[in-house]
Amino acid sequence: MKNLTSKLITAITATALLTCSLAACSQTIVHDPDPEKIETSESAETSEPEDASEPSETSDASTEDTTTVAPDGLPGGWQAPEDTALTDDLLQIFDDATVPLKSYFYYPVMLIGYQVSAGTNYAFLCKDCIKSDSTSSEYIITYVYVDTNGDASFMGDEKIDLPGATGADVTGGWAYTMDAAVTPEIEDIVEKATGTLTGATYEPVAYIGSQVVAGYNHAVLCKASPSVVEPDSVTSYILVYIYEDLDGNCSITSTTEITLEV
Repeated sequence: MKNLTSKLITAITATALLTCSLAACSQTIVHDPDPEKIETSESAETSEPEDASEPSETSDASTEDTTTVAPDGLPGGWQAPEDTALTDDLLQIFDDATVPLKSYFYYPVMLIGYQVSAGTNYAFLCKDCIKSDSTSSEYIITYVYVDTNGDASFMGDEKIDLPGATGADVTGGWAYTMDAAVTPEIEDIVEKATGTLTGATYEPVAYIGSQVVAGYNHAVLCKASPSVVEPDSVTSYILVYIYEDLDGNCSITSTTEITLEV
């Protein structure tokens, strides 16, 4: 009886120890991380941010492309105004900058450009004042700077040269026009001369001069824009020389780029 009791106690003790060992092993297996699951989880976590970042980068690039160049952008950060007409405010700016000058005999015809730079630079197309004893005339570009306080100052000017130009409309010589306005006739001449051009469009903004030959030569200041506007496209001013024969046929003989710069 005593031996039987000892055997039962031994069996119960062994069973308890075996149960504890299995329980311990079971806990270890449950908490032991699965390498395959870790690899799959890390891969999913790594790829998810990459997928999310791609649209954001594309969106940023797209936004930058559409805002870096403003409409009618000119080289050097200048902008060509949609309306070149002179407002009262622009006339006041021009007067404030030029009235203090001595021997300045030009008056503004139109605004052809502006540039924002710690204030604003303006480019005015100007014509010299005709005196009764004067036989010559010319066009210039006058630059005026207005600071952040609204004070205007004269920066300089640049003459628009025509080859051998004189003040009189004589055979063989160029003459500056008395009026820079673009008439329907001048628009028609430019359209005839540029109708077959590809890659750019020419918008006449000022009639600068003419020359009498076997027909006429015309010098017209035009705003040239790409036919197909790209994100980095810029507008430029071109002085276009056009020959009009006696039958009214028109063709471009040469061009000169007008660069705005202070």
